[in-house]
Amino acid sequence: MADQPSSHEPTTFFGNFVTANINSDELVLEVRDVRLPHKDTLKGAAGASVVDVPAPTPEQIYAIEPVARIVLTFTTAKFLKNFLDNAFPTAEKNRKA
Repeated sequence: MADQPSSHEPTTFFGNFVTANINSDELVLEVRDVRLPHKDTLKGAAGASVVDVPAPTPEQIYAIEPVARIVLTFTTAKFLKNFLDNAFPTAEKNRKA
């Protein structure tokens, strides 16, 4: 699902699943918006006050078309990894505050 950008902004996509494939030259990320129907995720939950919703299977995830495909060079993928390794501890600390 894409938001329409103004003339000076890139398109923004929402996704809650990312699949990745890395090789010696590039990292390919596919972003998917996986929202399974309640009738499937809540099967057998009638009358329950707490329901464990099962994680989607790989087949369910891959059956959904990606909303975006991002290809990064290997060097850029390494930069992204280092950035996330450094940024996540601060982000998690801020979320708990």
